[in-house]
Amino acid sequence: MTGRIDRWERDGCGITVYVPSRAEEGLPVLYVGDGGWVSGDAGLWNALTEAAEAIPCLLAAVEPRDRDADYTPWPAPPLKAGEPPFTGRAEEYLAFLTGRLLPELEDRYPFADARRRGLMGYSLGGLFALYALYRTSVFRQIASLSGSLWFDGWIDYMKAHRPRRDDARVYLSLGSAEGKTKNPRMK
Repeated sequence: MTGRIDRWERDGCGITVYVPSRAEEGLPVLYVGDGGWVSGDAGLWNALTEAAEAIPCLLAAVEPRDRDADYTPWPAPPLKAGEPPFTGRAEEYLAFLTGRLLPELEDRYPFADARRRGLMGYSLGGLFALYALYRTSVFRQIASLSGSLWFDGWIDYMKAHRPRRDDARVYLSLGSAEGKTKNPRMK
């Protein structure tokens, strides 16, 4: 890693930003969900920062305030008895990202290109990344890694709505163990 790391907080969300060594005008920005987990996993963080050096990109790893609320589009029952239900505050979280965090981050890093934004998430974060594609046009690239596409009503939502960008690039990755769970909702 040859770039620099900046850490700050906004509205209860920790932000870890990786600025590559070649931070030049027009740099794409990749917003990464579950920022605390991502930046705290040395192997994953190193892989992302190496990629950001190879193909210069500003990484912004953002910690949600409450992932089961911030990443879910509407309320739903819990996966297991005794767990709290999903409260579905993705619209509120998306408004925070697009209305507060993106402008502030791109003001702090004026070489970032707002036309070249991506959003990446894992599990519920992957569901949120896809949800954002249907709710706003600010992200051109979306990556959903093992996205929680099992979430109640999600497939029906996708069938009833169109993405906000016709030129969006979407990467979907599902692991081989996704269908091996004992939970019938997640299968």
